[in-house]
Amino acid sequence: MLGIGLTARVNRYMLVMELVTLSLFVVLGLAALYGGAGAGGLTAKPIYDPGVFSWSTVAGATSIAVLSFLGFDGISTLAEESRGNQNAVGRATVMSLILVGALFMLQTWIATDLARGMRFASPDTAFYEVAQRAGGSWLRLVTILATVIASAAANAMAAQAAVARILFAMARDGKLPAILARIHPATRRPT
Repeated sequence: MLGIGLTARVNRYMLVMELVTLSLFVVLGLAALYGGAGAGGLTAKPIYDPGVFSWSTVAGATSIAVLSFLGFDGISTLAEESRGNQNAVGRATVMSLILVGALFMLQTWIATDLARGMRFASPDTAFYEVAQRAGGSWLRLVTILATVIASAAANAMAAQAAVARILFAMARDGKLPAILARIHPATRRPT
């Protein structure tokens, strides 16, 4: 109800928080690696290890990766809100996928080399244990908090904005009741 501007601002703050947390992990993780933790430095083993490589694992991981990045299509639901040209939303979607994919690979590469020799309490919390190895208990806590806040708040806001826009567009196109396509006369926002 408060508009896409507020959603965009809050998501920008969340993005900065996530990037700061990721930067802390990368810097401290590399320092820990080259300080002797884990593999003792970045190795090629996380990228390709012929001893454990299998196509079935690649196929399984690909399906998980596809589902993990599902949601970028939600960007297109806000295309009408864009101030750029007609290609801006498509370019933003592709650029964000490339950037997020590259950052995810960097983080995973560092974490995998850092985790060498570790035994985890649970696979679900393994990354937090690696973060603790990289920077101590405080980095583990910061990583947990950033994940919880990003998962709970940022993802919920993005999903709500996308669903609200889809409902509005479907009502405007006559596929849902017209009441869902109302625009507030003063704010020019769907109400």
